[in-house]
Amino acid sequence: MATPLPWSHSSLEGFTTCPRQYEEIKVLHNFQDQKNPASLWGDRFHRAAEIYIKMRVQGFAEATLPNDMVQYADYLSQFINRPGRTFAEQQYALTRQLTPCEFFDKTVWARGIIDVLTLDGARAQVDDHKTGKNRKKDMQQLIIFALLTFYHHPEIEVVDTAFHWIQLKAKDTETFHRHQIPDLWGYLADKLRRYRDAFHAGVFPPRPSGLCRAYCAVTSCEFHGRGAR
Repeated sequence: MATPLPWSHSSLEGFTTCPRQYEEIKVLHNFQDQKNPASLWGDRFHRAAEIYIKMRVQGFAEATLPNDMVQYADYLSQFINRPGRTFAEQQYALTRQLTPCEFFDKTVWARGIIDVLTLDGARAQVDDHKTGKNRKKDMQQLIIFALLTFYHHPEIEVVDTAFHWIQLKAKDTETFHRHQIPDLWGYLADKLRRYRDAFHAGVFPPRPSGLCRAYCAVTSCEFHGRGAR
């Protein structure tokens, strides 16, 4: 019986999309994720935004963005100028006992990275940069962000979350209250149980879909290149 790897939103999503792919890439390391130009640009944007916000918050007015991202300066300024204490790319983790711990602590159970976090009294604002064009309000990710914030900051009673679709100039929001914590865990319970059970049983079945035809790096899978037929 294997101990489950620490989970995050992305690991739960990857496992749900295809347990076999998740095992081969994240557990066994037999293959590597394939990144396309859009995802590589997204990584660059997140890094540039992190540096820009951190420097501006610290008072370095000369901080600039890369030439191909200067059009997003106004978008990022909303986080820099709002009341409260603002942090960029904030790493949070929890133990199985729901105690805050270091991101790479040996007892870590759950992890998450918040693109922008602002703490202002009993209220927190959590913001996530979305660089793609496939708009989807993913409640799972917002719930995980809220839970991590509640556990790491006991003074916070309300968490306002937002996805910012920077290329679409759109925004999706959701607000969570501390008294909802049991319900938020309830929302995640089924996925967490299936994730745990796969490790305990050592069984990660394939979940064929259209993604198998051209977007999966696991060439050893019987569905690679053809999907469900």
